[in-house]
Amino acid sequence: MTEYTEHKDVDAPVEVFEKNAFDEYANFLVHSDLEKARIFRDIRKAGTMVTMYFAGGSDFILTTVLCVDLDRRVVAFELGPDPARNRRLMESGRVTGVTTHNQVKVQFICDSIKSCRYQGEEALCCEFPDRMLRLQRRETYRQTVPKGMRIVCNLRLEDGRLLDLDLVDISSGGLCLADETGRLDLPPTTLIPRCTVVIPEHGTIETTLEVRNRHRVTLLSGKEIQHIGCRFVTLPARMNAVIQRFIVAVDRERRRFSTGRS
Repeated sequence: MTEYTEHKDVDAPVEVFEKNAFDEYANFLVHSDLEKARIFRDIRKAGTMVTMYFAGGSDFILTTVLCVDLDRRVVAFELGPDPARNRRLMESGRVTGVTTHNQVKVQFICDSIKSCRYQGEEALCCEFPDRMLRLQRRETYRQTVPKGMRIVCNLRLEDGRLLDLDLVDISSGGLCLADETGRLDLPPTTLIPRCTVVIPEHGTIETTLEVRNRHRVTLLSGKEIQHIGCRFVTLPARMNAVIQRFIVAVDRERRRFSTGRS
């Protein structure tokens, strides 16, 4: 029988890394405990690494799944290599796990991570997450704009300002924009009434955007810019088709390049 002996549990809620994903892709939430157990067991069997973000996403450990106990609704994880970081993770309260299952992204939230013992060794464990997201369909895949290609998004803000920002990536759910100045003030929930994106050889997208998140990115050159994640408020089917054609075309070209075929 699997042994779980819980140690200290410190509950200190913090802002979670990528928390907006659970709202943006609510249709892909996994609700069944049986399905959650199956996903965790598949991850364990594949030996896939799990990234556990804590302290508001500013720190993380890499771990693997050791055991899944469906009856007790508990998942056990391997300790990270740094004892101090393991301790900070357990003291941080809420933790967000990010991994893959059958080549699709899986994200889940644990309200707390505790110290336990698995097969006589110290480990980490948590209860089955109430919120687990599995992006299982191609439509949710975010296609990054290839190097050497520039796609510009023409924006009209609510105050009438016109902006041209470079597209970083796109999916049928939304897109990411690059603010080279790093100073553009577009907080979450801001509506952008008009966004026009011309994707060469595929078509034009015209829609309304809602800002969902912002974060700073440091380029290889050392320059710091701002990425602005947005969701489509409405997206007609014909425009979704434009995005899907672009995704397929870029994937095909990357596969061709990687295999060296002309």
